[in-house]
Amino acid sequence: MRRLLCLVLLAAACSGGAKDSGTGPQVTPVAQVVVTSTSSSILVGQTTSATATTMSATGTVLTGRTIAWSSGSPAVATVTSTGVVTAVGGGQAVISATSEGKSGQVTITVTAIATTCAGVSALTLQVGEVHTLTTAERSQLCIAGGLSGGEYVLIPFNSDTTAATQPVSLSATNTIAIQGPLAAQIVANHSGALFHQNRVPDEGLAIRRMLLSRALFSPSLRSRGRSGTMFASQLAPSGRRGINGLATTPTVGTLAQLNANGNDACTVPLIRTARVIAVTAHAIVLADTLAPASGYTNADYQNFAATFDTLVFPLDTSNFGAPSDIDNNGRVVLFFTTAVNQLTPAGSATFAGGFFFNRDLFPSTPTPGFFQCNTSNVGEIFYLPVVDAARTFNEFFDDRPSMIKETVTTLVHEFQHLISASRRIYVNNSDDFETIWLDEGMSHIAEELLYFRIAGFSPKSDLTYPGISANQTLLDAVNFYQIQNLIRLQRFISKPETNSAISTNDSLATRGATWNMLRYLLDQSTGPSSSYTRAINNAIGNGIPSLNAIFASTVPNLTTAMRQIAVALFTDNAGFTASTPYTFPSWNFRSIMLGVPSSFSYSLLTRPLLPGANQTFSLRGGASSYLRFRIAVGAAALVGPPQGGAALATAVDLILVRTQ
Repeated sequence: MRRLLCLVLLAAACSGGAKDSGTGPQVTPVAQVVVTSTSSSILVGQTTSATATTMSATGTVLTGRTIAWSSGSPAVATVTSTGVVTAVGGGQAVISATSEGKSGQVTITVTAIATTCAGVSALTLQVGEVHTLTTAERSQLCIAGGLSGGEYVLIPFNSDTTAATQPVSLSATNTIAIQGPLAAQIVANHSGALFHQNRVPDEGLAIRRMLLSRALFSPSLRSRGRSGTMFASQLAPSGRRGINGLATTPTVGTLAQLNANGNDACTVPLIRTARVIAVTAHAIVLADTLAPASGYTNADYQNFAATFDTLVFPLDTSNFGAPSDIDNNGRVVLFFTTAVNQLTPAGSATFAGGFFFNRDLFPSTPTPGFFQCNTSNVGEIFYLPVVDAARTFNEFFDDRPSMIKETVTTLVHEFQHLISASRRIYVNNSDDFETIWLDEGMSHIAEELLYFRIAGFSPKSDLTYPGISANQTLLDAVNFYQIQNLIRLQRFISKPETNSAISTNDSLATRGATWNMLRYLLDQSTGPSSSYTRAINNAIGNGIPSLNAIFASTVPNLTTAMRQIAVALFTDNAGFTASTPYTFPSWNFRSIMLGVPSSFSYSLLTRPLLPGANQTFSLRGGASSYLRFRIAVGAAALVGPPQGGAALATAVDLILVRTQ
């Protein structure tokens, strides 16, 4: 009896357990599928993305459900398993998404594209081919997509060398957007070593000084004529010894009174007492007696003199020519003074790292054929900051090790200015100084040559980002001797429509463009680079006419060079073979710019050239723009001024490059 009761209870327990287990948690069924697309109207060859959202009967979004995609008209548009819709032919296609027996739809309208251009012959280019549009093509250009389609960039270039701004307006039919940037971005967690910018130089102070110098001194150069007479003997009368009365070879410890005013040329002197610290074959180093304590040591000053003798002087004179010697001491004065520190106000975003002033090459007493500059020091001299560890004046000059390196760059830069000005006054018998943009570009070439020397590189090496950042020594070389050139170029290419190598504003972007233009001219030429840079400083003329004459065997004229540079900014190292005139032999900028602060990318500004969206902008003289587009397989695109719009100015060239 007891056994029977247990069996009954066991059976009841088993029966109850089976009833409670059921079939597990109930899954809410899909009641509705909502389909959307990023674009409801596309051209043949274009794509758009469709998205399906599954929902319950109460409107709750359901996740993790399987979606099956289909097209009601595959001849019009197809769809992938992930919802990517591709336009195939003209018409409308209903794109469906189905989940658990429920479906949703979206209608995609596909516009057929022309395969020919009525009455216009189609242009066909090979990848990498560069074509300047003819007069007829400028008004209406037809480009055939062919059997494989293609990608293009249209480059409007303003050939006006007067820097006059020209308006540009272009439209297109049957073109398609190009996806992706010109070069891969470096992501925030990039583990490689990047370049850094120490400080930003005050370029405005330099141009104000140059403009002041030219306003005062150029008239006297022009009025003296080109008689061929050399005037150095007039400026250094019999018995004169050394700058401002110093002995030709002064004794260390000797004091001198020098005008250190960096803002006023010839009216208001800023007299500073200077002590002779070092005298070498080519340099006299003077230090301001007002320099703060705990700054440069005597050994530092002696090292500056030695560096000038062994590095700066031979580098600059071999590439730019020898300076004058109006003070008859055979040396250049390096004056370290707080007057330079004081040119930078506390809290300023930029700093003055040193300067050369043309006024010191003019007499302080009446001299035939010369402007009399009453406050001139009458000698070859430039001015450099002192170490200010306590930040008495500003926050820019407290780091002595960094200043030592940066001062070498300043010496190379300012010495080129001194060579250029002194040769034009006393050697070439020129009637004016070099144009500002070219004079500054030459000094930036001097900085680049210093970088090559320090880093152990040579021009025409197609330098890359990994190559110039392989170790700390190479990184230091970039950061102290070349980074400013790269940052200036980056500012130019980020705004290529409003900046130019021949602009008179002397902005950072202008300097970057001019440095790159000179490097391009030197690299495209067959002779030694120094023969061309010396020729620039030996010229009687200046600016564009001078460059036209010097590089006549390289390019027909500077306009042609700037046009080729405009193309090379897009085609060099772009993944296809470009002909030599459209390359930069020394630098792979698409790679190098990955390490430059603020963008860490090749930031050349481009525009999309799409149907129904006119591109309208202005181009400064010597500037360019970049309009990218794609043409589908078998299609034909039309490009030209908008219908009913004004024709392009004759100064604006249109250059088409097939890039893929």
